[in-house]
Amino acid sequence: MVGSILKIVLGVAIGVPLFAWFFQERMLFFPRSLDSRPAPRPNVEEVSIVAADGAKLRGWLVKGDATPAPLVIYFGGNAEEVSWLADVADHFAGWSLLLVNFRGYGESEGKPGEKELFEDGLTIHDYAMRRPDVNSGRIVAMGRSLGSGVAVYLAAHRPLRGVILVSPYDSMVEVAKRHYPFLPVSLMLRHRFDSLARAPQIPAPLLCLVATEDRVIPAAHSRVLFEAWRGTKSWHEVPRSDHDSISGEPEYWRSIADFLKSSNSGDPRMATIALTKDNFEQVVNGNDMVLVDFWAPWCGPCKSFAPVFEAASEKHADIVFGKVNSDDEQELAASFNIRSIPTLMLFREKVILFSQAGALPGSALEQVIRQGKELDMTAVRKEIAEREAGAQQASVEGK
Repeated sequence: MVGSILKIVLGVAIGVPLFAWFFQERMLFFPRSLDSRPAPRPNVEEVSIVAADGAKLRGWLVKGDATPAPLVIYFGGNAEEVSWLADVADHFAGWSLLLVNFRGYGESEGKPGEKELFEDGLTIHDYAMRRPDVNSGRIVAMGRSLGSGVAVYLAAHRPLRGVILVSPYDSMVEVAKRHYPFLPVSLMLRHRFDSLARAPQIPAPLLCLVATEDRVIPAAHSRVLFEAWRGTKSWHEVPRSDHDSISGEPEYWRSIADFLKSSNSGDPRMATIALTKDNFEQVVNGNDMVLVDFWAPWCGPCKSFAPVFEAASEKHADIVFGKVNSDDEQELAASFNIRSIPTLMLFREKVILFSQAGALPGSALEQVIRQGKELDMTAVRKEIAEREAGAQQASVEGK
């Protein structure tokens, strides 16, 4: 009798964790087929974006009032097919809305996973940056539930105008511990979605929306993430709502519209923009003066320099401030022989006037900007031409 009980207990102790290990994707991701295609309208465009592994991610761009328009990139929940938002896009204060289903959801190809969704988030953002009808200085990431982790990851790797998180979590491990206290979750979970580890490095303003009756991701998990957030932040609890019904409350939409209106105020140059190999040349060639910060998420001095760089961007609306994540843009960083980060470069009229590694104090950065503005570019170009002519002459004589 005792032996039989022990066998049952042992079987449960081993079998349940094994079951959870092998089937955790089915417990975390609930792909949904396309509910209904948005009604054809002049401002709704079907989009297909090719992911890094070749999978096609499909969705819609609902265009806003202006051209170029500010943009919200939306990342849905683990059981959400996002086409429904095309019909409520008027709640987004005139911003364009990019709705792309996770891989395996809707008509998107592939199989969802943490690594894949993170990479897809960057790909979707960079696609948006290349579009001429998108104001690249005003992009907000919005993530709901599972999608909040993707939005946080994007904000940690690309400069954003703001972030809206709906029912966010600190990490999937902590949420799973709450729901499955009898399982060794820390050892089992492959898709960890550790937003808490990234929050302290993100300077973008945050709107955090939580449901007062949420039992799936209790507000305590959202609060931990909120408190760790580095940028300015706003906490809003939506009463009489739970995890699924929060978007049915008028207060929810009012909070989003108010945040977007605030994010759209002021000069668009006040925000730093993410520079990639796809848009770098266009930004540098299309603007008189561009300051570029080469950085990486793990770099301590980069984190110290980030608020200095952001403060300067707010002060100098006539200059484009761009950031290059050297981890994600290794080819671009190598083309400029970046060996140490942060490295600051100043371009004026497509000419590199300044390049230096290290975190500059605010006063030194202001001096670089002032000297860059005061330079006589006619004289600079004349000197460059003379040097090039001298080098060519020396080459000919050497032969």
